[in-house]
Amino acid sequence: MIGQGKSLFYATLIATVSAGICARTSDAGEVGRISGVVESRKGLPISDVSIAIEALGVHTRTSMIGTFLFDTVPAGEYKLLVQRVGYVGLEENVVVGSDGEAMVRLSMEEKSLALTPIVVTGTRTARSTDDSPVWCSVITKEEIASSGLTRLDDLLEEQVGVTVVSDHGFGVQMQGFDPDYTLILIDGDPVIGRTAGTLNLSRIELSNIDQVEIVKGPTSSLYGNEALAGVINLISREPVEPLRINLDSRIGTFGTIDIGAGFEIRAGKSATSVNLHRKRSAGYDLLPKTVSPTTPEFVDYTLSAKHQYYVSPETNLGASVRIFYESQNSQSEVRENGEMRRLDNRAKQSDWSLTLNARKRIGPNLKLSGKVYSSSFARRTRLRNSDTDLLFSDSDYDQRYLKGESQLQILPGGAHILTFGIGAIREHVEANRIAGSSQSTRSGFLFAEEEWVPTDWLDLAISARADLHSEYANRVSPKAAVLIRPFEWLGLRGSLGGGFRAPDFKQIYLDFTNATAGYSVFGSTTVSEGIARLDKEGQIRAILKDPDNLEVIKAENSIAFNLGLEFVAGFYTTVKFNLFRNQVKDLIESAPVAIKTNGQSVFTYFNVSRVKTEGAEAELTIRPYHGIVLAAGYQFLQTRDEEVLEKLEEGQVVRNSFETRKLERVPVGDYGGLWNRSKHTGTIKLRFRSERTGTTGSLRASIRGSYGYRDRNLNGILDIPEEYLPGYTTWNTFASQDLTQGITLEAGIDNLFDNTQPETVPVLSGRRFYAGILKSF
Repeated sequence: MIGQGKSLFYATLIATVSAGICARTSDAGEVGRISGVVESRKGLPISDVSIAIEALGVHTRTSMIGTFLFDTVPAGEYKLLVQRVGYVGLEENVVVGSDGEAMVRLSMEEKSLALTPIVVTGTRTARSTDDSPVWCSVITKEEIASSGLTRLDDLLEEQVGVTVVSDHGFGVQMQGFDPDYTLILIDGDPVIGRTAGTLNLSRIELSNIDQVEIVKGPTSSLYGNEALAGVINLISREPVEPLRINLDSRIGTFGTIDIGAGFEIRAGKSATSVNLHRKRSAGYDLLPKTVSPTTPEFVDYTLSAKHQYYVSPETNLGASVRIFYESQNSQSEVRENGEMRRLDNRAKQSDWSLTLNARKRIGPNLKLSGKVYSSSFARRTRLRNSDTDLLFSDSDYDQRYLKGESQLQILPGGAHILTFGIGAIREHVEANRIAGSSQSTRSGFLFAEEEWVPTDWLDLAISARADLHSEYANRVSPKAAVLIRPFEWLGLRGSLGGGFRAPDFKQIYLDFTNATAGYSVFGSTTVSEGIARLDKEGQIRAILKDPDNLEVIKAENSIAFNLGLEFVAGFYTTVKFNLFRNQVKDLIESAPVAIKTNGQSVFTYFNVSRVKTEGAEAELTIRPYHGIVLAAGYQFLQTRDEEVLEKLEEGQVVRNSFETRKLERVPVGDYGGLWNRSKHTGTIKLRFRSERTGTTGSLRASIRGSYGYRDRNLNGILDIPEEYLPGYTTWNTFASQDLTQGITLEAGIDNLFDNTQPETVPVLSGRRFYAGILKSF
């Protein structure tokens, strides 16, 4: 299988290079021709517009810069039929005169129905959210701007059905799955660098992001094994302005200073954008009696750049780069030889990514694209004795990722769009917390998708992906989705898909003890040896599960369906409702297997035999006046381990009663499902924008219900009220005012009512103020 991965990788590189071949120009027509350009009402070119000459039965599509051409058109009068997803179709009469040439400029208007944005994540074809058979939520650039938020974790916290959790960084839960199961992409490429399964979303800065697309439910049929819970794809801004310069600065609570600069320029065949941001914070401490701060002081830098070169109207070459660097400083305490020692903690983290891509249109019916994506992530942590400067603990982690991919799209006309792709991935990890210090994998993949629109009210999408991996068995992940729209105001969506997720390096090979907190985590292949070592050192007080009886974890398998309804009452009201169910076999969960003498736990990873997550989401959006949007969302979630339920029904699960101090059987009704999942979550948003006065503002709330936190009676399940944490609500507000000469003033308050839970929810930092100024040239 390693050989297969290499072959696929070389094939992908060859296909990627082939995608950059220049377009051949057709010979001039003998009779005449029709040429032109299609633009939006803002004067920006629109690509992939379908244009047909009804009388001649021929059609074509606009190029990447909005141009089109019909050769060999006899003199006469013709009707052009112009259509594009997300735009109102139009008809244009054109006369080819005696000189044999007609030139036209067409202007298309975006559909007003729910202000439909174009998305590229649910399928491999750009579609409007109204027309896509795969349900895709979109955070538009207008919503990002009106929130005043600058980091991805804060933005996602305010979305329906997305819960931001703190575990080695800020990650997201979707449909009851931990952060490990959600794939984070930037322009379709994965962001790497997870810690304990969590990809810290506070690393991702939003200044150059045009929109964020969220697809919930398994999308392994297009994106592979990390997309079991769904995909979050950040679409960066394309450089379209002839010249634009942005400067911004912001100060806030906890000594926060955020400054940035960026520019974009478009001249001739080239377009370039560059953005640079720096953020500094003194951190905060909600428990001043402890030495360790709740959040350490830090400074980080983000650089992002994108370049496009239009070789011809049919060929485009592109490159993009993203660089992130962060350093943290803090102090902590640890007990050593019966004495408390103070430690200086220093941590550095960096990641970079580079993408090279090429796109080529071959006639009106074929599009070829290819890309090479390379990324690297590194983290260095050093703990030193404050008095002696001697090294107490160190941790190094390096991850490298290389992917090559090619895609061919066939547009045969009529009702079908066919997409085929091939690619290869190489991944390498070096870490002193992994047994053997380094591990590598290689894989190849193939995918195919068929989109079929047989009628105006029916849209079907069927996709499948085959993954060939060097470390586990080959897998095929299928998915089918359908959109039924019997009326323009009513849409019904359904999808059924299967997927898988393989255990990562850490879940198999991890060997780690936190030097300051005192807990230990082992991979499934190292837990037995690790507990034996700790026991020999006298660090184990109790064994909860015999490590010799634990099996090596396996890949997870799932099958899921989503069924949704969308009702749109003109421009003013939109109602969305979605049911979902995920049936997972061999779900990987971390859980304690032993208690240490310091009171901390020893964790490892398990396959929970059969897990089900199911629930419903509802969204209501009202636009009572132009520029005002009121939205509310709610998610109901149920999670359960099917094996635990069977044991409860058979009376095999017991607990120590806190009242009687005696053992008692646990009733089925007391079972609360999987840990750290809230049954009830919701959001409330009010946004407004006045183009006349230049005023923007918002008031938003994120609501999280109670959830299981800690196994206090040590029976391994969530079953008593003392094991729950209370829910909480955070309110945020923001306002900005445009002034003259491109100046904008802004201010906001996060956690408006100063909600805190210092010992259990450290992300609730208390009320935070900020203010800033922006300047555009």
